[in-house]
Amino acid sequence: MSLDTDRIAVSNELGGIADRFALEATRWADKGTSAECLRLAGVLNTLSRGALTSGHLDVLEAYAAAGDIQLRKLIGARKLITSLTPPRNGTGS
Repeated sequence: MSLDTDRIAVSNELGGIADRFALEATRWADKGTSAECLRLAGVLNTLSRGALTSGHLDVLEAYAAAGDIQLRKLIGARKLITSLTPPRNGTGS
């Protein structure tokens, strides 16, 4: 069996994005958003494992690109929400 570096690279990229989605799930108080992040992490992990043995590389690369875009949008939304929420100062005001 020959070493397919393209498959390994795509697998690593998908796995990395999956890990970032799993981490992002811990940063959301909203249970629905957190669950969706974990679901997407699972899908991307499955694709990551499958990329090593089968699938069209162009399709797998498209999933990686789409996953990265969605993750960046989600992080941006969280940062926007955080910036609009006043910090808690412990005084009850």
